[in-house]
Amino acid sequence: TVQHRQHILSGAGANRLALQWGTGAGTDNGATGDIGNGSDVHRLRVVESWTAQVTRRFGGELVGVWQRDTAHDAAKAKTWASAGGRMSYGLTDHVKLLADVGHDRVAPRNGDVRRLTKFTGAVALTSAPGYFDRPELRLFFTHAHWNEAARAAARTNDPLAANGIYGTTLSGYTVGLTFENCW
Repeated sequence: TVQHRQHILSGAGANRLALQWGTGAGTDNGATGDIGNGSDVHRLRVVESWTAQVTRRFGGELVGVWQRDTAHDAAKAKTWASAGGRMSYGLTDHVKLLADVGHDRVAPRNGDVRRLTKFTGAVALTSAPGYFDRPELRLFFTHAHWNEAARAAARTNDPLAANGIYGTTLSGYTVGLTFENCW
């Protein structure tokens, strides 16, 4: 992994560009990958992210990812592209509104292109109104839509799989509660 980081917006934001390359079990770029991968399996990933705390109460993040996996085994060869962003607005010093949107596209060497788009809205109880302020307890609502190729590629019992909680539908909703803290 090689990264370039720079401050933007007079220090209120940051830009990070990362280039990652791995081979064999090292294709998870920071964790141990599939130990069954041989030296023919390679991953190249580019990650671009912009974060900014524009005002005391308003902040956000944009992220783009491009990844290419190559291998002799066509089932392991694919190109993945992802883009998304999140905005945060502190209504008060301890309540934030959050919204994010994301889109993923996976193009396997053999097979149909898989797509998933999601939107999430959340209300958060937090220690302070800034984008990165934690701890944070969020009540969220997510709506996602995926294509038939994504459903067909899902593993057994995965929520998107035909035997998962969404069955054969191509969209669904999730409501939940999550807690995030920085140690």
